[in-house]
Amino acid sequence: MQLISRLLLLPFDFMRKLRRLEGRFRSWAYFPGKRCTMDGTVVIKGHHNVDMGMDVRIAQNVLIGARGRVAIGDDCSIGPDVHIETGGSVHREKPPFPHYERPIEIGSGVILCSHAVILGGVKIGDRALIAAGAVVTRDVPAYSTAAGVPAKIIASHHPDVDPDTVPSRGRATT
Repeated sequence: MQLISRLLLLPFDFMRKLRRLEGRFRSWAYFPGKRCTMDGTVVIKGHHNVDMGMDVRIAQNVLIGARGRVAIGDDCSIGPDVHIETGGSVHREKPPFPHYERPIEIGSGVILCSHAVILGGVKIGDRALIAAGAVVTRDVPAYSTAAGVPAKIIASHHPDVDPDTVPSRGRATT
């Protein structure tokens, strides 16, 4: 019985390994010498507009729509199903709707959790954390955590700030 289940799962295991290998080859082709790790299901539209830093990790099903410039800093981690989109359209006028593009800058050491959406014209500072499902429409300062729709700053974790001096925001303290 175990042999039969292994034989049935063999094609899925092979496809998973093939996707991982495809992502590795694509990262070498798009960003040579950057040591970027990406899954084979990552879609980058306009990869020539993407400036990738060193040691960036991109999980599965990430979409980077680089109609405008996208700059990603060193040591960033991009979780699954994240959308980074620089373009859009203006719906205040009659069709056909005019398109626009705004650059996105993501600093070094940024963590984008799963299902986050980063819209054009946004600058995310170094070591920021974007929570799962957040829609970032405004700039996020360095060393801060943003969450919600639209994303708001909910915490700051700057290394120069003593955590004991920060108010607890209504949480119980011991």
